[in-house]
Amino acid sequence: MVASLTLAFGDASGRFRRLIQIAFGSSIGFAARSQRPVPPIPVAI
Repeated sequence: MVASLTLAFGDASGRFRRLIQIAFGSSIGFAARSQRPVPPIPVAI
């Protein structure tokens, strides 16, 4: 029971983290494109 809950929460947090990473990456890319061409900044969360 506890193990399955832990796995479920771990999976959810991993997906949520990926979602945040994608959101940050797209917003950084959009800001960079709208201002001036700069090399892409890798976002590690």
